[in-house]
Amino acid sequence: MPEHTYLFKNKSAKGFKSSKERVTVLCCVNMKGEKRDLLVIGKSKNPRCFKGVRSLPVDYYYSNANAWITNVIFKDWLVKWDLELKRKIVLLVDNCTAHTNNLLLKDIKVIFLPANTTSLIQPCDQGIIKAFKAHYCREMRARIITELDDIQDQSDASAVAKKISFLDALHLVTMSWKRVTKKTVENCFRKCGFSKTNPETPASEESDLTCEIFDQAPDGM
Repeated sequence: MPEHTYLFKNKSAKGFKSSKERVTVLCCVNMKGEKRDLLVIGKSKNPRCFKGVRSLPVDYYYSNANAWITNVIFKDWLVKWDLELKRKIVLLVDNCTAHTNNLLLKDIKVIFLPANTTSLIQPCDQGIIKAFKAHYCREMRARIITELDDIQDQSDASAVAKKISFLDALHLVTMSWKRVTKKTVENCFRKCGFSKTNPETPASEESDLTCEIFDQAPDGM
């Protein structure tokens, strides 16, 4: 959701309060650049803006009072994914207390990254989430500018931002995730030392065990 004021420099921003709306977005990609559909966690189970909506722009939506990931949410997400999979994968996750490794999964092997190494060897932290947020901010600003052009009243920039609903934000989140390029993902994996193939092994002999990276981006989005 919009976090900052959108008043222009010649306007007073006195008394402005940042949006209190928060969500957690779970991002998961593999080293081939394939992105899993986002999971979004909000505070409300049925926000007012969802009324009459038959399908959400995200495939996975959960809720709790803090909009944080929980052990229950993570387990449910893992089990559903495991049922969908048709291949074996390794899922690398950080050691957040909400993450669990006590499930009997058929196709997913969960491996935890060593403590205090996420910022160094987690591909999502090497630029994937940064690119995702940058696309989101660009889409949000473009949306506000378009609205301003329609009403032709620059003084209403902050008011326009406040009218953007949670559902609108979910559409922007989905669009922004699609805009994260395969090249960006591959470069971030490479930066962390991951490689698609072993230099000494022909590509045709490459293991079918795909490395998936999971991370979550709690933010004002």
